Amino acid sequence: SFALFAAWPPPAGVSISKASVSAGYMLCATSDKWLRLFSAAGGLEQLAEVRTAHEVACVSLREPPHSPSAMDVDEPARPLYAAVGLWTELSVQILAIPSLELLVSELLGSEVIPRSLLFYTAEAKDPADSKEYLLCALGDGQLMSFVVEGVAESEATASGASGAVERASVALSRRKVVALGTQPISLYPFSAGSTQSVFACSDRPAVVHSANGTLLFSSVNLDAASHVASFSSDGTPDCLAIAAEEALILGTIDEMRKLHVKHVPLGEQPRRLCHLEAARALVVLTSAVDDEAERHFVRLLDELTFERLFEYELQPSEAACSLLSTSFDGPSSVVYVVVGTAYVRQEEAEPTEGRLLVFELAERAVGMELRHECATKGAVYAVETIRGKLLAGVNNKLQLYSWTWSVEGTSASLVLRYEHCGHILVLYVQSRGDFILVGDLMKSLALLQYSAATGEIHELARDYNANWMTAVAFLDDEAFLGAENGYNLFVARKNSEAATDEERLRLDVVGEFHLGEFVNRFRKGSLTMQVAEGGAAPLPTILFGTVNGVL
Repeated sequence: SFALFAAWPPPAGVSISKASVSAGYMLCATSDKWLRLFSAAGGLEQLAEVRTAHEVACVSLREPPHSPSAMDVDEPARPLYAAVGLWTELSVQILAIPSLELLVSELLGSEVIPRSLLFYTAEAKDPADSKEYLLCALGDGQLMSFVVEGVAESEATASGASGAVERASVALSRRKVVALGTQPISLYPFSAGSTQSVFACSDRPAVVHSANGTLLFSSVNLDAASHVASFSSDGTPDCLAIAAEEALILGTIDEMRKLHVKHVPLGEQPRRLCHLEAARALVVLTSAVDDEAERHFVRLLDELTFERLFEYELQPSEAACSLLSTSFDGPSSVVYVVVGTAYVRQEEAEPTEGRLLVFELAERAVGMELRHECATKGAVYAVETIRGKLLAGVNNKLQLYSWTWSVEGTSASLVLRYEHCGHILVLYVQSRGDFILVGDLMKSLALLQYSAATGEIHELARDYNANWMTAVAFLDDEAFLGAENGYNLFVARKNSEAATDEERLRLDVVGEFHLGEFVNRFRKGSLTMQVAEGGAAPLPTILFGTVNGVL
């Protein structure tokens, strides 16, 4: 009936700043630096009060496992603590319930105010491995976690509360810091089936969950979230109401750590794809056989609905070979899509003609517009960007193009600036700063360097083994990852400190692994959310895709 159950008015001129409710208790912080604890048995009865040294920024009561309703105090309560975050001192305190006695105080060691606190139990298969955490969200998008350790001792219940309450000696240990976003975080507990989790609202929403007593973090496919409330009904079990800047979103959180695969029938064979984050779209190069003739298309699809927004059909006998989204020298806000093609003719062992097509991303209703096409003397097997310019692997040459505007500034075109020879077929090209990594059909890896001052490309070192490459990637400036057609992965390293020029010109293979899968693409990324702990950046990871569909 939503009738008023109980009310407590603060003293005149004082406002309630923070409050938390759990297991029949309500903890209230007021602007005059007082903390007051109430029992909800038959009304709001004050049990204790304590004055804090600084104004309270956030509070949280420990939620007992399998706790009764917040208004039901007929059952005994497990040991309860209160966590309090303070302004000025920038600390977290743990208080005993119901006495509000200070058990531990922990300085955060940060210059940022704590914004939200929450106790969270990370369960494990073996109960002995379960851990209780105190999560402390800061105003800069970082999340601190502490392991709560303590020994409980029985204590008589304070006046006004029935049942037995335990007092615990508590310690906070094993502090960790992870960066979830850049804006203040608010923490909200929720249940997904039998799993207890925490929703972290911020400019980069995330879910905190656990496995075998260890905290894990999963990103949520939302741009931002400010508040979350959980509810459940017959039609919408375990549902969440999420408040965003311009919408109220109702939804559920899927099973944690589950890779979602959605099949979208194209009716055509996809050859290459790239993601246009600004347009929330995918560019896909496809092919289809029609009346025994193969046709190739450039298609723009919505990233969520896969609605076709734009299509461009290539010329007869022209096949799409490579794809890249980039920005050239000039207005950085302009996004271009570069497509490399080849004319496949039966009488030619290798294509002798191809094209570079440059599309400009336009309004969503238009999709993309073809801005320029450039003829090449061979197949464009690979395209890559470097320092605002375009690298293209054209048959046995690595070519460097600039995006040059006309004198009137009304149009632009690709202008060939430099060619690097000495390859069999330039199939794969990757760049990192001024360094270029080339994967050759037969001549393994080659490391090149681009000079912005001269506009030239020079070879620094190469692997002299005969590897038929299928994918290449930078690990860092000194180490390089390759996959070859023997289903093997290998790592080659540059000899920067070698004593002779001959050694410095050679890439040494320092690691090999037989994968047993044909790898056709490396990409930087991870299947799980990568977070920085303790100020240290997460280890870089690389995904690989195989012809058998393995990630």
